[in-house]
Amino acid sequence: MAGKRANGEGTLYQRSTDGRWLGSIQFGYDDRGRPVRKYVSAKTEREALRKMKALSRLRDDGLPPPSDRTTVEDLARAWYDEELRTRVARTTPDNYRSVFEHHVLPVLGRKSIAKLTLSDVNRLLAHKLDQGLSPSTVQRVRNVLSQASITAFARESWRATWRRSPGDRGIPVPRVGR
Repeated sequence: MAGKRANGEGTLYQRSTDGRWLGSIQFGYDDRGRPVRKYVSAKTEREALRKMKALSRLRDDGLPPPSDRTTVEDLARAWYDEELRTRVARTTPDNYRSVFEHHVLPVLGRKSIAKLTLSDVNRLLAHKLDQGLSPSTVQRVRNVLSQASITAFARESWRATWRRSPGDRGIPVPRVGR
């Protein structure tokens, strides 16, 4: 059984019904004054402690708790509203938004960015090629998704959600025929 924990180290206990270890770390308080906690579970005490230490490092670095609820659509909207419109020529944001709305959001829009994988992106690109889109259009879809994910990864509020940027995951670029 876990011993007494110091103040700020969180809570760790074993659930009696199935023997899993549960832990929680407090990340501060919300607007209403209620504690904001992030929970972890694991089969072993050691694994639960490892997960709790990772959360503690995020908290100590001043990062918010990772959110499983942030979707690809949230990423796209925030990227468009907060970053893109102020950094590129006037017509570029509309072009990028069109790519997102017509090609990415219908397929990946509701997917959590925490669960977004290279396979998801590869399936999207393959699907677009199978639909008859030109390789250059599919390449544009890939580039826009990659740029948005890299920008989102640079934001402190979303960095905790990904171990590394999906743009760094080796998303293959379709060959462009001439």
